[in-house]
This record gives sequence, C-alpha cells and structure tokens, in this order.
Amino acid sequence: MKLNKKVIAKEWLIFISSFAFGILILPAVLTLMFGEDLKELGGFYEALFEKQDFLVPWLVAFSPYFFIQIIRATYWSIKQIKLQ
Repeated sequence: MKLNKKVIAKEWLIFISSFAFGILILPAVLTLMFGEDLKELGGFYEALFEKQDFLVPWLVAFSPYFFIQIIRATYWSIKQIKLQ
C-alpha cells in the first residue's frame, strides 16, 4: 500500500473520531454502567490532568483507538493468511 495524503487523512479521521468518542462518550457510558449517576463523571476529567493516577483515565480515552487498531490488524492478518 502506498502512503499518500488520502491514507494519512483516513488514519487521522480514525484517530480523532475514536479519541473524541473515548473522551466524550465512553466515560459517560462507563459512569452510568458502574456508577450511580453522571455527577461522578467530573472525577474522570479531573483525573486526566492530575500528576498522580492519570494513566487509567488516559487509557480509557485512547481505548477505542486501540480497540479499532486491534480489529484492523486482526482482519489484515486473516486476509494475509488466506492469500497464501
């Protein structure tokens, strides 16, 4: 595959949209699933910028992108195996 502007633009779109989902929507969904109400959501955003214990919120924020990339890599691997 040739790396051109269209491929880079597609990758940036995937990254930005999944990161936006991970910052805006996923924390609210997780708070509703595991918390009592959305008032607890403020703790997630505070933890993003604290000097301690910031790793978990950032992993939550990037997890949709990681998940998409794992699916894409698995699909690519299966496709490559079928070609041989």
